[in-house]
Amino acid sequence: MDFKIPKIVKPLALSNYSEAIKDVWYVWVNPPTALFVDLVEVINKGASLKITEKTDLKKAAKELEQQAEIILGEQIKICARLLGETPDNQFAESDLRVLVEETGDTDPTLWLWIVKNIYGMIFEHRLGVKKA
Repeated sequence: MDFKIPKIVKPLALSNYSEAIKDVWYVWVNPPTALFVDLVEVINKGASLKITEKTDLKKAAKELEQQAEIILGEQIKICARLLGETPDNQFAESDLRVLVEETGDTDPTLWLWIVKNIYGMIFEHRLGVKKA
């Protein structure tokens, strides 16, 4: 028997972050395990960023900035795949990069909120958690 599970997408209402944002994005919540593991690993990398240079603060800050940029690129690549599974919800990596750059100074927690919620939606789906 050929049994094919379709890609399942669920809404992520950005109004849950701020009522001023009315957009609803759709997250692919049953991606292959390897893609979900990639997301978990890149989140963990971001959480474990540390300065290795102890003597030169400017050099250490530059190193940390470079590490963060690499991690951000990985997050954007993964999230573009997880957000691009419906015809009305297509995100290129460049679209997400623009979002991060445009909100970086005024609302730097927006991107972190988006990544955290994408992870949470996939995790809840895998656990069979139903929202009330």
